[in-house]
Amino acid sequence: MSLITRLFRKGVSVGDAVRSLHGSLTELNKIRKKEYSDEETQKKDMEAVQKKIGDDFAQLIQCSLENDDNKVKLVRKFLKIDKPQTHSICMQCLLNDTLTFLPFDAVQNYAKIVNHIMTQTKLEETKPILDKIITYYINDECAPALITAISSVIQEALKSKQNDYELYRLFLNKPPAEFTDVLFKRAQESDFNLSSDAFQNLTSLITQENETVKKLAAGYLNDNFDYFFGKYNSMIEGHYAAKRQSLKLLCDIMLENKFNKNCMFRYISQKENLKMLMKLLSMETSNAILYEAFHIFKLFLGNPRKHPDIYRTLYKNKAQLKIFLEKFQQEKREEDQNFQHEKKVLLEKLEQMKLTPEEYTEKYNSQQGKRKPVAKSAPQSNTQNKKPDESDDKKAEKEPSAPAPERPE
Repeated sequence: MSLITRLFRKGVSVGDAVRSLHGSLTELNKIRKKEYSDEETQKKDMEAVQKKIGDDFAQLIQCSLENDDNKVKLVRKFLKIDKPQTHSICMQCLLNDTLTFLPFDAVQNYAKIVNHIMTQTKLEETKPILDKIITYYINDECAPALITAISSVIQEALKSKQNDYELYRLFLNKPPAEFTDVLFKRAQESDFNLSSDAFQNLTSLITQENETVKKLAAGYLNDNFDYFFGKYNSMIEGHYAAKRQSLKLLCDIMLENKFNKNCMFRYISQKENLKMLMKLLSMETSNAILYEAFHIFKLFLGNPRKHPDIYRTLYKNKAQLKIFLEKFQQEKREEDQNFQHEKKVLLEKLEQMKLTPEEYTEKYNSQQGKRKPVAKSAPQSNTQNKKPDESDDKKAEKEPSAPAPERPE
């Protein structure tokens, strides 16, 4: 570009802003490597370059994302590799723990830029970036503010309509300790931002509107049933926010995805799950949590083909459950006709449990014949690595049906 053009051009170009940022990042790495005899001097140099990086990112946002004509240039310049064996400015921010040395406003702006790039590029271009960001996200040594800032990139990726199947495989196929374990752990953190952020990512992973992703998520839950729900049940015993959000997530899993029927029947056929829920209903004081738990309890009691263990537990507690249901939020939801009708149906279900547990087990076994017991977990398979096809729909349709309670408000 000629000198005259530069003089008369208004504002800073995307290219200039990227070059300025590149220079600041290079200077940051030099300071990190340099041996200082005086810590105070090192601190001043670091603070100066961090401020410069913050200004560079703010400038880049202003001349690109706030200017529709320059948004395309931003993607090209931010991902550009000038020479072989060098890294783009986007990857340069992630290498050698550089992100942990950036000021918070710079990390936020970096996340905004990457979020924009995610919507404009294909997965093969952004996969190395996502892998690096996940590495930062799962690192407990990173500051909570940094984790929540870069988490927006993960959330944007999960909301993206592009590359749905391959993108979800990228997250779901991570070894548990690398991603989902961290989500379950963070969901129970006392830090509200970390906890709600983890739940948002967990919910985005498991519940989606896209049919292809629904099948993939259902396959993942079936293949990892014991692991996932073992971790999930521990969240219900956590703090208030963890309890409430975990129950909402369970409602979404059980009631919002038709491909999860098999998963739902496995869950409501396990006695420990019912006992945990009954304990929650008997001890919890929050009306909001009780209402969410009630909608899960309906699945256990409303199932026309209860597992003998479930039937036995309900039968032994039939009198107490009847008293509980008759009084449950009676005054609070007196005018809610749908709620009152559901309680009436459940009370009728209890009244219909005339057979003793022994008689019911005999009847159940005779009806089951050679069918595999519902309570046993299916063996691990590689279904999450196979792209779902039309046969998945047919399998879902063959699964036994159960009452479909409405999703709580």
